[in-house]
Amino acid sequence: MRGRGLPIDFNTSIAELLVIHRREIENKVTVSPEHVFLLAFKILQIAGQTNNIRLIAKPAFIWLCEKWACILNQQRFLLRTPSVYEKGITQACNTEVGSYLEKLINLLLATLPTLGIRDQSKFKQILNNLQKTQY
Repeated sequence: MRGRGLPIDFNTSIAELLVIHRREIENKVTVSPEHVFLLAFKILQIAGQTNNIRLIAKPAFIWLCEKWACILNQQRFLLRTPSVYEKGITQACNTEVGSYLEKLINLLLATLPTLGIRDQSKFKQILNNLQKTQY
């Protein structure tokens, strides 16, 4: 649980992400866009499982928007075709329509194609299912 070793299960992978983000805070180390996405995604999953999704949606959305503003300004080189998806990401951050949960899920969906993560369809399916079960 200390974030060491291969992230072979959910608990190990979330511990690893938390350690990575703690290092960012303590040492001013930049976290990769993929790690930002994965932390928000896993936190959303945990919140859904513990029936705290409405509580976590607003702060997670605000945090993720701030992170993506920095990513688009400072880490574009780590993204796949950011110019194609930048407008959608910006719109997802600036929308006034919908609940914070809906905004958070839409932002995660907007950022997903820029990361080059394998099994994007799996992430999309989980996010869409989370959204359906919360309404």
